[in-house]
Amino acid sequence: MIKRLEIENYGCIRHAEVKPTPLHAFVGASDVGKSTVLKAVDTLSRFMRVEDHRDEAPPLIPLKARNTITLTVEFAGSLGFNVGFAPRSQTLETYVRESMQGEWLGYRHVTPDFRWASDEPPAAVEFANQIREQLRCRFVHLQNAALHRDSPLITEYMPVMLEEEGHGLAGVYDRIMARGDDAFDLITQRLRGLFPWVGGIEVTTVSQVTKNLFVRSLDGQRIPAKHVGVGLLRMLAWESLRYSERPQVLLVEEPEAGLSPALISLVMQILRELTVDPEQPVQVLIATRSPLVVAELSPHEVTLVTRTASEGTRVSALADHPDYLAAAQRLPRGLRGLDLADGVMSAPSHKTVRTRV
Repeated sequence: MIKRLEIENYGCIRHAEVKPTPLHAFVGASDVGKSTVLKAVDTLSRFMRVEDHRDEAPPLIPLKARNTITLTVEFAGSLGFNVGFAPRSQTLETYVRESMQGEWLGYRHVTPDFRWASDEPPAAVEFANQIREQLRCRFVHLQNAALHRDSPLITEYMPVMLEEEGHGLAGVYDRIMARGDDAFDLITQRLRGLFPWVGGIEVTTVSQVTKNLFVRSLDGQRIPAKHVGVGLLRMLAWESLRYSERPQVLLVEEPEAGLSPALISLVMQILRELTVDPEQPVQVLIATRSPLVVAELSPHEVTLVTRTASEGTRVSALADHPDYLAAAQRLPRGLRGLDLADGVMSAPSHKTVRTRV
């Protein structure tokens, strides 16, 4: 699990340091840098696996820059990893550290076209392998059009997972049905409880290499995925995470999108369950604008993200503001994060947190 993340001169962030919990949300207004924090983690993951991403440029690493860019991540067990971009020499260097208090064990050069330019230092090999395992990341940012598109078949030896925007949903459910257990029936039962008109879920063959979903209503109608409501499709996607291949770090954009308040609570429950799974725990990092997401979290699980023209993106741990938390506790649960969703924190002297009418 990531214990500390430090970002310097990356995207809109000049400097930020966060200590994410197993389930952690970055909350704030639009375009303040919440997604940039997630992209920094993704970038670190890509640099640990350059061989797997040779045709993909790392996100937000410019070909030219005036300032040195550095990304540092530290884990439990005293492991550390750093990426530094030197604009003058146009090179990237990666460093591996065994101990948070110790020296960096060694570095490895990466060329601007995202290829290794030097061998991995022998002293760092063992720890680099451990970091690669802990930095297996996956983005989830569901888009309506992707969810109802025809899905390619997922064969027995392929990873069972959605693409970032949700494409492949029918293929994932095809593999869930093939598990031979009660997973598909359990999902169907849960969805019937949420959407009373649903009679069942069907995976239909479109061609020899593609599948898609139909929802069967109680009166026998078969409704194709493209005509199914957004909330139901999104809940199918979130439910599939329980039975999909899991990364070490799940990066989630706007889990609240397209969902009613009750469904947002259920999605957050699914994400929390992933973090406490005794066999395959996942760290979940969220970028959100929703006070309803914040309402499902403890103060130490929330970081406020703001952005100004003079200072760029700044981060502030919600747990470091006890006066604000005390004022927020006097509000109904659903109102406690409205000001955070706008990227502000009411002054401690106020008796109540600012709300909208």
